[in-house]
Amino acid sequence: MLSPGALVPVQEAAGVILHIQVEDVESAIERARHAGVTVVLEPTRTDWGTESAMIAGPEGIIVDFYRWVGPHQLEGTS
Repeated sequence: MLSPGALVPVQEAAGVILHIQVEDVESAIERARHAGVTVVLEPTRTDWGTESAMIAGPEGIIVDFYRWVGPHQLEGTS
């Protein structure tokens, strides 16, 4: 077991975005909203071929739920 003195101090991760690919952005954001998180970007189509929605995560992290909808979509994915 580590003593508190041996741990690395943790600070907010300002500017960090965690991207999570999902099949259904609308469903993912509704589950998050139902859990009480703060939605910072409603589902939006981007210029680079994704649908994306973002929530405020822990420690200042932004969590991006996205799916490919444009020309960058990989074969066999939806």
